[in-house]
Amino acid sequence: MYFAVLLSLFSYTLAKSKLLIVHDGLDSFNNLVDVLDYDIDVSHVRDTQLISTYENILLLSNTLANIPPFELVDHLEDGGNLLVASDSVDDNQLSILAKQFSIGIDKTPVTTFDGDKTLSINTPECGSKPVLLSSNSHSFTSKNPLSWTLLQSPPGTLNRNIISALQTTKNSRIVWSSSLDLFSNDYINDEDVCNRQFVKNLIDWTFNKLNNVQVTDITHYRTGENETAEYYYNDEANFEVALSVDDKPFITDDLQLEFTMLDPYIRATLKPSYTTKDGRSMVYKYTFRVPDKHGIFKFVIDYKKKGFSYIHKEMRTTVAPIQHDRHPRFLSHAWPYYTGVFSTIAGFLIFSVLWLNLNDKNDKKSNKKE
Repeated sequence: MYFAVLLSLFSYTLAKSKLLIVHDGLDSFNNLVDVLDYDIDVSHVRDTQLISTYENILLLSNTLANIPPFELVDHLEDGGNLLVASDSVDDNQLSILAKQFSIGIDKTPVTTFDGDKTLSINTPECGSKPVLLSSNSHSFTSKNPLSWTLLQSPPGTLNRNIISALQTTKNSRIVWSSSLDLFSNDYINDEDVCNRQFVKNLIDWTFNKLNNVQVTDITHYRTGENETAEYYYNDEANFEVALSVDDKPFITDDLQLEFTMLDPYIRATLKPSYTTKDGRSMVYKYTFRVPDKHGIFKFVIDYKKKGFSYIHKEMRTTVAPIQHDRHPRFLSHAWPYYTGVFSTIAGFLIFSVLWLNLNDKNDKKSNKKE
């Protein structure tokens, strides 16, 4: 029994690290499997089970068959990634899945004005080589700040979305491609077009191998110290965060820090400071004066840029009023008060002793007279 549990846990962990390709006919996409640098499991759409055990899923199919759409939605909510490639306009299950991401599937294919269904699209990463495909299209049914268009139909056609992306706040990624032809052997093998490189970049981005920004270290401290739990008014605070992207230093000019207590008291743009010793991360540093407001503050990094992993980090700290013994001049100014306190105590003790002694002498004199 114990061995069976260990075996199931090992199988689950192993599956988590794999890419699951779900298809309704793989013959047209065999070369795609050879291009990808992943540990791959392949399953027919009608035989697929235990989707939740995989972190990355590539769906090359015009039908979901027996896969419940909401199981794929739950997969994303649990931190998984999904790439859907389908040019179907009739499958009800796919339409339901698309609606969960505010995507509406258009019924007509994209064609040029002269009726040609093969589209040639130039992309920045491909240079002079075009991306060739035939495609249907889709549109966004509502505005969503977390989704955007990756590939649109070329000039000479109606402006339509062919590939769109969505990245959740948990950094789960989904790509919806209305072209299944893009991934086919005919275009993947053609060295005169850029489909191979474009598809590889698309899949790597979807499954967090591309533009995956990570926080490798984050700290704050008072100048002259290594680590600080509490600050005082007007202390000089330093904040540092180390960022990497795909195991390389991440360089950007739009990273901001907020020092907040309900509202931001300080908001500043962080600038690259230095590279870590291993050469994989860029350290951003900012130095500022702590505001003269006591309370519980937070250092907040909230970075959301399309195409890159979202970053949200918070570190709590305390800002306290200045203590009187933190300034030497306050000590000398307090001497008169200290002197007054101790003089009062001494005077009270002397007065008490004299008073008691005087009463004893008066009592003895009274006794003698009697």
